[in-house]
Amino acid sequence: MSDLFAEYDAVDAFAVGALGEPGQRVFLLQCRHGDDRITIKMEKQQAQAMALYLRRVLEDLPATSTPPTTSSIEPPFDTAFVLGEIGLGYERDGARVLVQLEEVEETDEEGEPLADAPRGHLRVFLSPEQALAFCEQSDDAVAGGRPTCRWCDLPINVDGHLCPKMN
Repeated sequence: MSDLFAEYDAVDAFAVGALGEPGQRVFLLQCRHGDDRITIKMEKQQAQAMALYLRRVLEDLPATSTPPTTSSIEPPFDTAFVLGEIGLGYERDGARVLVQLEEVEETDEEGEPLADAPRGHLRVFLSPEQALAFCEQSDDAVAGGRPTCRWCDLPINVDGHLCPKMN
């Protein structure tokens, strides 16, 4: 478990990307603030869910004419923790988007959460431009994976696909 506890009112970069071959990729979220670089391992579905919600939040914020602030994940890719709970929201007055990321809970042999285990925590505020750039990066990273079957929507592997609807 991680003892990382970081909170930033503003960040220099907030990016998502995938490393590896389709079907074997690892999704990473990376936040940079000055000399601090925090990399968090996440699931593809978490990246998709964050982008979906952030787009909804951005619809409620005042429109901006500034293009998205692009950044990308950069080495080293040493992860601080594996992403568990995600909290998203926005600050109306400052027109900023809140992202709060918590480490997945450590459990005992029976699957019960360990009560006093430290959990990594990252809380940042993003500009609308940074949030939009994250959404676009998430879309690109997800689209770079395996194609999906048109009948069952499951991923098609390089060596084929056993479609449950075509059986």
